[in-house]
Amino acid sequence: MPVIRFVTMVTHIARTRDRWGIFVLSLLRSSVYLRFWSAQLVSEFGDGITKTLIVFLAASKTNNPFIIGMVIFAQMLPTAVFGVFMGPLADRYAKRLILVSMDLYRMCIVLAMLFAQNHVWMLLVLIVLEGIGTSLFEPARSASIPLLVDKQKLPEAVGLSQSTTQAMIIIAPAVAGLLFLVHNYNAIFIIDAFTFLVSAALLVTLVELNQRNESSQGTQESYLTAFRHGIREVFGLSTLRFLILLLIPVTLAAGVLSTNLNALFLVELHVPAVKFGFLDATVGMGALLGSLISPFIVKRIRPSVMLLASTAAIGLWMIVVLVLPPFERLMGLSPIFAWSALVGGLNALLNVPVGALFLGITPQELLGRGSSILQATVNWGQMIGILFGGFLAGMTGTLYALAATGLFMAILVLFFPLLRGFKELYQVTQEPNQVA
Repeated sequence: MPVIRFVTMVTHIARTRDRWGIFVLSLLRSSVYLRFWSAQLVSEFGDGITKTLIVFLAASKTNNPFIIGMVIFAQMLPTAVFGVFMGPLADRYAKRLILVSMDLYRMCIVLAMLFAQNHVWMLLVLIVLEGIGTSLFEPARSASIPLLVDKQKLPEAVGLSQSTTQAMIIIAPAVAGLLFLVHNYNAIFIIDAFTFLVSAALLVTLVELNQRNESSQGTQESYLTAFRHGIREVFGLSTLRFLILLLIPVTLAAGVLSTNLNALFLVELHVPAVKFGFLDATVGMGALLGSLISPFIVKRIRPSVMLLASTAAIGLWMIVVLVLPPFERLMGLSPIFAWSALVGGLNALLNVPVGALFLGITPQELLGRGSSILQATVNWGQMIGILFGGFLAGMTGTLYALAATGLFMAILVLFFPLLRGFKELYQVTQEPNQVA
C-alpha cells in the first residue's frame, strides 16, 4: 500500500500542476530521458504483474491470511532494512553500473521463481532477495535523474516517475487478471524477467550515467555520522517527534489492512482470479484519484484536521466490511469494487496532510534525513501491522480483523486532539516551514 512518497517533492509538484503537462512533453522529447523513463515503465509493469501473481499463489495454495501477510512483509522488508544504507553506494559508484547489474540480478531471481511457484516459502526467500536488489536500484535511479535533466525540470521529472509508478499500480494488476485466464503462470514470470532485460538494455545505452555526483567523494563513515546527527536533530523537534509517534498506530492499522485486503478478496469473498487483478487495480485507481484531489483539500483545511478526518474515515469504512458478504450475495461484485475504490482513495488522502505537516515542521537542512526517518517509521509500522494482521485474522477471521482495526482507528481519532503535542501540530499550515 503506497502510504508516503518522497514528501518534499509532492507539495512542489502540486503547486506546479498547471505547467506539468508541458514539462512532461519536453522531458520525453529528449531521447536520453525517454530511454530512462521507458526502462522504468517496462520494469515496473513486469514487477506489478508478478507481485499480483505471487499474492494469488500464496492465497490459493495456503488459504492462510498470515501467509499472504508474509508475502507483503517480504516485499517491504529489504527496502526498510537496507534502503538507508544502500544510498551511499549510489554516490560512490557509477549509476549505469548499478542500474544495469541490479536489473540483470533481479531478472535471474524472477526466473528462479519459475521453479519455486509451488513452494510458498521458497518464493518468500526469492522475494527478499529480489527486494535487496531493488533497495540498491531505487536510490541509484533517483540519483540518476539530476544527471539527465536540467535542474529546473527536476520536480517534473520526479513527478513523472511517481505518476508512472501509480499508473502501473493500476495497470499491472488488471493485466495480471487477464493473464490468469490462460492459467499459464510461467508466462507471467517470463514476462517479468523479460522486462528487466529490456530495462537493462535501455539503461546500458545511457553513457551519461557513468559520471558520479559531486557528493560521491564522501566516505561511508561520514554519511553515517551525518545520519546519526540527523536523528538527533529530527527527534529534537518536538512537533516532528509527535508527528512520527502519531504515525506509528496509524501505520500499524494500515499494515493490518494491507495483509487482510487480499485475504478478504481471495479467502472470504472467493473472488475469481481474473477479477482479483481488477480489484487490485480498483484500489490503485482510488489511490490515484485520492492523490489528485488531496492537494485541493489540504489548501482549504489544516493538514492536521485532514489527517484526523482521513484516519477516522478509513477506520469507519473498514467497519463497513462486515456487510460486504451479504451485499455480494445480493448484488454481485459491484459493492466490493466500490468499497475497494474508496479504500484506495482514503489511504491516498493520508499522503498529502502528512507531507504538508512534515514540510511545515522540518528545517530545509534536515528534509532529506527527516524524510528517511519518516519513511522508516512508516515501513516498520506497516510491517509490524502486517504480521499482527495476519495473526489476528487467523484467530478471528479476516472480516472481524478488519472491522476491529477500523474501530481502533476511529477511537484513536477521538484521543489525538486531547494530546499536548497535537496543539502544536494544529498550528502547522500547508506551506513549508510556516506556522500559523
